[in-house]
Formats: sequence, structure tokens, C-alpha cells
Amino acid sequence: MKDTQDIILKSTLVEELKVAKMQLDIAGFSVIAEDGAEYSVSDFPGQRYVTIFGDHTNRFIRTHCEVPLPPARYNRLRFYLEPEGGAFIFDDYCHKDLRGIDYLDFDIQDGLTIKDGQYPDLILRFKLTKFRENGDFRSLKNILDWGNGNRLLTKLSNI
Repeated sequence: MKDTQDIILKSTLVEELKVAKMQLDIAGFSVIAEDGAEYSVSDFPGQRYVTIFGDHTNRFIRTHCEVPLPPARYNRLRFYLEPEGGAFIFDDYCHKDLRGIDYLDFDIQDGLTIKDGQYPDLILRFKLTKFRENGDFRSLKNILDWGNGNRLLTKLSNI
């Protein structure tokens, strides 16, 4: 029977910014042990560009393979990003490009303990803010920005 570890990931930065969704262009990821040792997870098939929703949506990312990690207690997961980075989408539907960000760290809630001979498949769930409901209406600028990442209004205002 396949060993599956379901982990919840959270980030103070993501929480403070009220990120409700992430679109990440992932180059790879690693798991960091309590002693600071970093172990790269090389096999992450078909999941280079991913859209991540909060755990409240019951959506998650799965490694789809056994992750060979040495026995240890792990407390952090690091996503390395491609130069394009991706974007944070905030609870008010505004977004921020992540160009120039090399990596994002997430704390593993309650840690992850790997025992000798254990090679789990990982299910990754993320603590993200919910989108605002019945809150402020998005402005016309945000609606246009949302549908067109090239800042349509900025271009129109320069005509």
C-alpha cells in the first residue's frame, strides 16, 4: 500500500498579504529539515505551472510519486520559481507578479516526520485567505487588469 502524507502549508507573508490564490511557475521544490538541511525533490511531473487554491476549497497538489527523503523531522517546504515567477491573487482579486522572486517558503503545519524506509507520496494543501464575498465590488480597473495581465488601463491612459 502506498504511503501518503497529507500536509498543510502556511506562510506568514502569504497570510499578511491576504493571498487567496497563487499561480506559480515552479522550477522545483525542496523540503527543509529542522536542522536546516535542504533536500531537493526532483520529480514533480506535469506540475511546473500550477494554480494553488486554499485548503478551504478542498483543492490540493499531489506529488504523484514517492518522495525519497532521509529520515528526519521536516518543518518547511521551499518552491523554487522560474524567472517569470507567477502571481499572487489577493482576496480583493487584485494581483501581483512574482517576477524576480527566486523562491517561496512555506511552514509545514505540525511538521512532517519521515521514518527509515518510508517514501511517501505528498499531498500539499495551502492555508490561503478566502476571496471576499459580498464585499467591495472590484473596480473597473481591477476587472480589466484581471482579464488582461498586460495592464490594459495603463496603456489606455498613456494614449
